[in-house]
Amino acid sequence: MQNVAELELARLPVDDPEFRKDPMPWIRAAREVHPWLATTDYGYFVHGYQAIKDIIYMDDKLRPSFEELVEYYGVQGTPWAKFQVEQLIGHTGDKHRRIRMSVGDAFTRATSTSIST
Repeated sequence: MQNVAELELARLPVDDPEFRKDPMPWIRAAREVHPWLATTDYGYFVHGYQAIKDIIYMDDKLRPSFEELVEYYGVQGTPWAKFQVEQLIGHTGDKHRRIRMSVGDAFTRATSTSIST
């Protein structure tokens, strides 16, 4: 298996106001280089839905870096920092699974929308 650091990847200019207005031209161009991964000045950028679905459960290989993000901006102890590190995607393993299972029904489409009277 090839190491991600060895891949040739497109760079997405996430700080560019034009990117923020409409990122899709850059993402489409990045997909020409790699189908689901690019880089930014801040790290890797996964731009493929299926890839995100596939890797989100690989806690043994990947993890969210919300603590590092909070540290980078020097905002420890703020409400924003608390939100970042305590949100569902900020947790891994059993804690993530437990929270996800407890709230999953609220985010799952019902199979029937008709109501009998």
